[in-house]
Amino acid sequence: MSTYAYGLMLEPGKTDELRRLTSDLRGARKAEHEDYMRRYHLTKEYGWIESTRMGDMFVVYFEATDDFLAENRAFAASTHPFDVWYKQQAGPILGQDLNVPFPAGFVEILYETQDVPASGREKPFAIVAPLLPGKTDAMRQLAAELLGPKREDLRASHRRLNQVKENFYLEHTPQGDLFVYYSETPDPAATVQRFGESRDAFDLWWKERVLDVSGIDYNQPFPGPLPELILATTMPMVGAPG
Repeated sequence: MSTYAYGLMLEPGKTDELRRLTSDLRGARKAEHEDYMRRYHLTKEYGWIESTRMGDMFVVYFEATDDFLAENRAFAASTHPFDVWYKQQAGPILGQDLNVPFPAGFVEILYETQDVPASGREKPFAIVAPLLPGKTDAMRQLAAELLGPKREDLRASHRRLNQVKENFYLEHTPQGDLFVYYSETPDPAATVQRFGESRDAFDLWWKERVLDVSGIDYNQPFPGPLPELILATTMPMVGAPG
């Protein structure tokens, strides 16, 4: 299985158009959208609208049984009627030519972890934050520490916060690098609040490091509502082409 997550700035004034598009994917075009997911071996596709100081962003998370970038190249080249419609609708909203595939290295997976048994009732949550200038290597080092000497502390934090899954991605854009965070937990808002209020030594260290690389202070109340989940499609596991 491969995972991929990234954030794209919405074109000004296009947020409601994105909501209408995802409403079509959940409603009138649901069968076509599910067929699209089967064709590209996608098992999860989630999308959020995140309000930022720069404007609204569309944050996306995918899981696939095949290599996601290979599937993206196939989608970009596709002339399937639904794919053409999807690219024509989404491209102007995102300010992207979706007939052009993502470049190799567009997103760097820093770590993927799953320490708490899933119940099936977890909810997905994702957020994107710009890294401060010059902090890309510090973000990589932080991920290495979490997978290395801090691994058991991280697992204990997941158990305290009841986080089933937590993934980090590094997205490279012309405007600078972005930190993309994805998690699954029974109550994302409660988890964010508990983490912010925590005075556990590891959680305090963790929040200090996040502040250093992103400028986000999780010891303070979250600034505004959490990102709005507007698309959540899951499919049975399907095999990659042989």
